[in-house]
Amino acid sequence: MEKARKWFDDHVTDDDSGKRPKVIVHPDRDNLDKFKVVHGTVTNKWSGDGKPVLHAWVQMGDMIFDDQTKFTKPNGIDKATYYDVFQAEPKNEYTAKQAIAKCHTKGGEGPWDAKSMAKMKARDAWLGETRMNKTKLKRIIKEELQTVLKERESLGADRTIEEVWQSLQDNAGQAHKDLQMLAIHLGNAGSTIEEVDAAANTLKGMLDLLERDVKRDVQNVVLQAERGYYTPS
Repeated sequence: MEKARKWFDDHVTDDDSGKRPKVIVHPDRDNLDKFKVVHGTVTNKWSGDGKPVLHAWVQMGDMIFDDQTKFTKPNGIDKATYYDVFQAEPKNEYTAKQAIAKCHTKGGEGPWDAKSMAKMKARDAWLGETRMNKTKLKRIIKEELQTVLKERESLGADRTIEEVWQSLQDNAGQAHKDLQMLAIHLGNAGSTIEEVDAAANTLKGMLDLLERDVKRDVQNVVLQAERGYYTPS
């Protein structure tokens, strides 16, 4: 709602030059092609049982601004990328003026229509079943570590160098997308401060281990390349 208020304020000017004060409204203030608050759903397309989650975002031209990614993408995400990564499906669109008015009359930032409200109740029930907690987080991490250990036992020596390079790039990009989607799930799940701290500390530990291993692996790749044993195309 912060961006809606700023857009509204920036496109309304008080003119006190005449005998009677008047308000000048910029023609772009209510132009949905320039600015709109969008209510819809996002989905983790990489999850086997991914379900649409009610969400909201701001679109300014071809750029998307999302509260869940405002720290990692403060300048926004281009619409095509955002819609692909988060499988976004818009349901309702509002001008800045409409969004501010709805927020006041409905007593919240949405959703504001009956159909979405019903979906939100269903979402809350689902989140109650899938809510992230320390036990579930530990189980997920344990399963991921077991998967990593199994993969390390078999690195896929039959793959070509081109396949290895492609896999490396795909997995790096996937990790970035998964962390963004995890942020949305944690934000919508209503996690407690303790659970968020636990998740943050666990992820930090994983990143520290990955950083150590990646540095060692990169040094090994460089060493082998310098020796002439490994020359990427």
